[in-house]
Amino acid sequence: RLIQKASENYFFHEYPEANENYHKAIAIFEARNDFRQVGIIHESIGDVYLITNNIPQAEREYLTAATSHEKAQFPLGKAHALKKIGDMYIDLDQGKTGANWYMQALTEINREPASLILAQIEESLGRYYWALKDKSKAIEFITAAQKTFGNIGHQMGTEHMSHILDTL
Repeated sequence: RLIQKASENYFFHEYPEANENYHKAIAIFEARNDFRQVGIIHESIGDVYLITNNIPQAEREYLTAATSHEKAQFPLGKAHALKKIGDMYIDLDQGKTGANWYMQALTEINREPASLILAQIEESLGRYYWALKDKSKAIEFITAAQKTFGNIGHQMGTEHMSHILDTL
């Protein structure tokens, strides 16, 4: 209920209330040692700080999420949290910093089975290099994303990567 209420608060731009409800939910999940859920909630808090343009606090929350996912032995969650930091910096026109975070996220899951988050990280790196006009690196990462989307049976993602490769 607290998470649902916090989501409603977020939707209605009641950000302090959202954070308050998220923190109450974290206390419950920490008591249950459910660190995967704690990580997910910290990502949501990071989103609140991001939408309110508190970049340092957003980054801290995403890093706290990554730590919680690591504690839960959930590398996909950790990679997702690190990707969110990368996305944040890309959106702030700090591409090199964003790409560094993407590479950290990629390192977290490079030994894991194919997944949607892996494909999204590969696509993000491809788009970064495309924006830099580094065609060979863009093709490398977009091709990797295409393969990953194919391996997980995500037809739309596979087709979209094919379209990007045709454009490149």
